[in-house]
Amino acid sequence: TKSEGKEFLIETIEILSYIETDWYERLDKHKLIHFFEKELKENRYDDLLIAVIQFLGNVASQPDCSGPIAQSSIISLLYFTFQKKIDNYDIVFGIIYTLYQLMAFDKTRELIIANEDLINFVISCLKCNNEQIIFISTNFLEIVQLFNNKWSDIIKAQKFELFKNEANQFLKMKAQQSQEGRKMIPGGANYYDDEDDFDYDDGGYEDAYQYN
Repeated sequence: TKSEGKEFLIETIEILSYIETDWYERLDKHKLIHFFEKELKENRYDDLLIAVIQFLGNVASQPDCSGPIAQSSIISLLYFTFQKKIDNYDIVFGIIYTLYQLMAFDKTRELIIANEDLINFVISCLKCNNEQIIFISTNFLEIVQLFNNKWSDIIKAQKFELFKNEANQFLKMKAQQSQEGRKMIPGGANYYDDEDDFDYDDGGYEDAYQYN
């Protein structure tokens, strides 16, 4: 059936995403560049797309494959897919991971950094509530900073906001736990009002934070 054929295709691609071999020798023989372009353009099913991106990430990790990838439309298609599937965390993570792999090579890195909209999309992922996406986005952006000073201040500012928000959330959680603990003790002192707001925007804090 059509469903069984789809599942078999996904399973096969998932297996290929873990195989360690010389993919460069197989790019032309199996027309893999055309395969990736076709699947990224069609976006037929999210689960199939995830498997394709995982496979692409495996191929993208090999230096010899960076040239053919740079000459193709794959990087642009990854960006367009990023835009369309921004709400699918598995796809977003897979795309940023693949781009991270491609940042290791001159030809593909130049194309990626030249795409300002793509870089801005990854920066926006620092505000995501998915820890894996934040982690891979941070690592990707550190390479961007290393090779292009233009992005340095923007990325540092976003990383600071991320750190500050995490610190605020932690302190609010500790205050709430302290409040709840005191409520369990008869006559316990109330050191914080319910509306206390922990925020470091009162100055001096940013200077104390050392950017990476």
